[in-house]
Amino acid sequence: MSRWHSPMLVVDFKYNIIRIHRSTLDALGNPRYIEILVSPRQAKIAIRAQEKQTITSQKVNLESLLLQRSIQLYSTDLVRELLAINPNWEDEQIYRMEGVLIDSEDIVMFDGSDSELIHSDEYAAAQ
Repeated sequence: MSRWHSPMLVVDFKYNIIRIHRSTLDALGNPRYIEILVSPRQAKIAIRAQEKQTITSQKVNLESLLLQRSIQLYSTDLVRELLAINPNWEDEQIYRMEGVLIDSEDIVMFDGSDSELIHSDEYAAAQ
């Protein structure tokens, strides 16, 4: 699978944004709702597909994917918590992670210890 077709997640610590790329949602079957799960001890972030809205789920605006490559979630609290997953992550930076689909659980798993620092101008050009 090429890099642009692999499930991707970007955490932007400068603007407190989590970007879930279209390829991630495609891998999950374009669900109406998702949950973001975090395991700080294992430095893992997971995106799980949900069929119904729950107290912890986030509605996915699939129409926005017609014009954009990702959906954006804004959460200062969550992004600040994610900063603690990897001791090498720096505030005000942007990090990209490739995920692995776990079909049996409708989850895409991202390893926070295996991320790539990207420059904001490089990322903006790719959008």
